[in-house]
Amino acid sequence: MDFDQGEIWSGEFYELSLQLWPRNEDLLHAILTALWTRPDIEGRYPDRADEPDEQTSVDVLELFEGSPIAHGMARLPTGSRVPCCSYVGHSVKRPTLATLDFSVPCVALDRVLGDNWLYESSTERSIAGWLADIAATLDKAAPFEVGFVGRELVVAGLAEDIVEVNPQGYPELPGCSGRLHWVQLA
Repeated sequence: MDFDQGEIWSGEFYELSLQLWPRNEDLLHAILTALWTRPDIEGRYPDRADEPDEQTSVDVLELFEGSPIAHGMARLPTGSRVPCCSYVGHSVKRPTLATLDFSVPCVALDRVLGDNWLYESSTERSIAGWLADIAATLDKAAPFEVGFVGRELVVAGLAEDIVEVNPQGYPELPGCSGRLHWVQLA
């Protein structure tokens, strides 16, 4: 799959979104290092417009000092490779809250899994399980409080006000010391 096709990066993302507080650079460094050193994820490339082999991987510390976005390629449980990215965010409303999103473009998933993958529960469950496995790896590096797996538009609404959200309506995914919830579409 081509990395630099503009339409790959347009639209929604399926993601793992972690809420980290209190905001701590050491915690973020440990989690980002664990993420980008997994054998099924390669990258930390600064530019989504160039193919990975045309770029040099950025140091994890640059994600704090420069652009908070890193791009790469991930190998799904099916063996297919898809573009991915991580984003480190900081809450405006709550300065002590940091977020880490690891995302795969839905357009890329559509291409390798078929257009209806999101509505086929076993396929979506496989992708959610893979992201839960990634969360378990990150949790071992630096435990997090709460995380969500799901489609970006659903997850994004939860990210900023996580303390006020009651996540009991979302099924928990096993393997983490923090709470990891799968946000499914109705």
